[in-house]
Amino acid sequence: STTDSTLSLRVILCEDDAMLYLDVTFTAYQTQWFGVVFNDVMLGQAAVYTTGLQDELSLAMHAFELTQRSPDGVVVDADAVWTEYLVDTSNGIQVIYSTALDNYGLSSDSESVTLRYAYGTDTAGSTLSYHASRSETITLSFDGTQTTTTTTAISSTATGASGCDAGDLLPTTAMLDGFGQATLFVDCQAGTATVTITCDDYNGNWFGLVFSDEMLGNALIYTTGKAGTDEEALYSYVLSGRAPSGVNKDDANVWLKLSEEVVDGSMVVSYSQSLTSASVFTRDTETVNVRWAKGSSLVLQQHASDARSSQISHLNLLTGETSQQTEDITLQIVHGVIMWLAWPVLASWGVMSSSFRWLYPQGPKWFLVHRGLQ
Repeated sequence: STTDSTLSLRVILCEDDAMLYLDVTFTAYQTQWFGVVFNDVMLGQAAVYTTGLQDELSLAMHAFELTQRSPDGVVVDADAVWTEYLVDTSNGIQVIYSTALDNYGLSSDSESVTLRYAYGTDTAGSTLSYHASRSETITLSFDGTQTTTTTTAISSTATGASGCDAGDLLPTTAMLDGFGQATLFVDCQAGTATVTITCDDYNGNWFGLVFSDEMLGNALIYTTGKAGTDEEALYSYVLSGRAPSGVNKDDANVWLKLSEEVVDGSMVVSYSQSLTSASVFTRDTETVNVRWAKGSSLVLQQHASDARSSQISHLNLLTGETSQQTEDITLQIVHGVIMWLAWPVLASWGVMSSSFRWLYPQGPKWFLVHRGLQ
């Protein structure tokens, strides 16, 4: 068995009936999925308490084969059936299920099992999606005398390494107020970057993310282009200015479509790209800043002033944590105040000083006032 502050599990090998028993207690359970991968990486055979990727399954423990870290690589294993013995939701949740040993490559002679566990976000519920947290590698001995767990958090500062060299990076989800959400995942082992964007209240409009603390820089935009002639898809853009001439598609930076679907009025798109391609994401990426914007149609045009983020989302791919920072518009306010003082006030007084110079005493005083105000 192994335990942390929110989840504990026991794996029992029964020689008499050649069965494997899985006992999971999850005290932080709301409605989110949780499960175990029987491997030292987050790939391979798994048992997950979920309703599936599309809520196509009943809520129960199901067998999955994880061949890759995108949704296309998560496949139900219908041959490996888990039988329910207990589901108790009186304090979080406790479930006990069993399956045949050979479904997971085990036998009555097996001495230990290596696994990792993970669970989803509260917002996603029991629908299988990217995890909110996962464990490091755990090795459990069936004689009960050994439990080996590595739970050291990834730290590039401590190891002197960065990005993928510091350890596996985590899928990281930012909740974007007024827009939806975005999940970024740099898969160090597969050498890919995956972006999943959910645009709420979708109405056939373009939407996108800018990977910068300003609304300039590298961007991913779901659109048909500025002329409306491109295929509806997610494209890379470089925003070098706020005029239409500063918004240009990056044809060398191509993303591969994994899935696109409208779910309850929200458009959900998932695209991936090799880390060897020209991309904002590399093996050294640790943190990403994100802002969003959306338009009124799929044709890429200027967004309304209230159709962009006022906050900057900071995503830490090492820890899976996110934070938000409100955009600092102090300089714009100062600029506006100075412009108001310069043109409606000072410039007008300067003109009047010349126009009504006859009101001044004899001499150059009117000119000195005029010049000072101008």
